[in-house]
Amino acid sequence: MSGYGYGQGPGWGRGRKRRRRGAWWGQGYGPGYGPGWGPGGSPPPGMGPWAGRGVWAQPPTNMPQVRPPPEGWLRVVIPAEGPGIDASVSPVLGRAPYLVVVDISPEGEVREESVPNPFAQAPGGAGQAVAQWILSIGAHAVAAASVGPNAAMVLESAGVRPVPARPGARVREVVEYLKRSGPGY
Repeated sequence: MSGYGYGQGPGWGRGRKRRRRGAWWGQGYGPGYGPGWGPGGSPPPGMGPWAGRGVWAQPPTNMPQVRPPPEGWLRVVIPAEGPGIDASVSPVLGRAPYLVVVDISPEGEVREESVPNPFAQAPGGAGQAVAQWILSIGAHAVAAASVGPNAAMVLESAGVRPVPARPGARVREVVEYLKRSGPGY
């Protein structure tokens, strides 16, 4: 029986399942990145962090860096179906194709930057990975229709406030709501 795995280098490799100390794991063949994924388990000795599908299966990604928000501005991250402020709000946070980072000044000035979400196709842990990135860019709030329980736990523990957003609404509408609501949103 075979699993599919990530090997070393570009592309995908085919994996096979092995039983080792009560856990199954996939070994990648040929090009790809990492040793593969089977139904999880502990990594075999010497296989490093890519040996199973679970906590070791976080894909190596280079998340784009976003400039820090100006002092006193509100930074909000909004998951979107496309780039830009006229895109519609995505129904989910972790698997959204784009993340729109919006900075709102106390005077109402708006700066927007769209970032493609590299975790949208991740095999697992997309919500947590996006939540960690949101914390790293210094966001104050997340305006999303739905946030998974693991991502919500990460964001709540850091004090990032949730803002409800209707799926399908335009990012521009959410920004206007935040501007009208002020710092208490």
